[in-house]
Amino acid sequence: MKKKTSEKTMIVDCHTHFLPLPGNDLLKELKRAKITHAVVMIIPSKITITKKGDYALDINDTTLKSLEDDNCRLGKWSKNVEANLLPFAWLDYRMKDVVSFFENLVVHYNFKGLKIHQVFNGPADERYYELVNKATELDVPVIIHTGFREPAYAQNIGILASQFPQGKFICAHLLEEFGLNNKSDFLRLANNHDNVYFECSYVRHPRRLRELTEGIGSHRILFGSDFPFGAKDIKWDLTKVLWAEIDHAAKEKILWKNAAALFKL
Repeated sequence: MKKKTSEKTMIVDCHTHFLPLPGNDLLKELKRAKITHAVVMIIPSKITITKKGDYALDINDTTLKSLEDDNCRLGKWSKNVEANLLPFAWLDYRMKDVVSFFENLVVHYNFKGLKIHQVFNGPADERYYELVNKATELDVPVIIHTGFREPAYAQNIGILASQFPQGKFICAHLLEEFGLNNKSDFLRLANNHDNVYFECSYVRHPRRLRELTEGIGSHRILFGSDFPFGAKDIKWDLTKVLWAEIDHAAKEKILWKNAAALFKL
């Protein structure tokens, strides 16, 4: 039985990860931080760490099958825990029958959206047209990883946002990096595409959040932590919103109102 929450107590974390095994650190952290709803995605079971300390996911038949298994495991787990979880399907366009698999996750496992990780699973371009078309048809959002390494450019989201004007897209992280994505890239994406939201897990300072809020608009920014990769302490990560010099109405939009509308909570 999922817990019912009132508007006054709602806080939505729009970016978390979990490998559904014993020792529910995510659930404990959500409870500690008083997060009422959370978008949750798999941690791919075949992910590895290189000698340089980078995460890697070699794409082959075994890995693609494991993504299918991981998402099914997440779907079964999320339906049977006492938490308001919003699972998103982390998929690769090269998976067998991936469009029908995605639809099955939405219809039978109550998945709330699609995840495209541009570093591990290729750029968000025409390769994902069929999957994004299905997400648009099912009226669920698409969250797209940006940052850290090529080809995770924010501008790629504009390709999909233009091709699917009725679709709903979330630019993940808002991470500013020299030579990859910067503030002007995010502002350009926001100005050119009304159907793109921005999840702020790698905005670390309240002042920076205020600046981005002024440029993008509070009605399109979503709180996210990227637990456990980004913020391991979600309660502390909330302070970038709570301490930002923006009005109370803007904070409410970022913490829950935008997500409530987007996810139909």
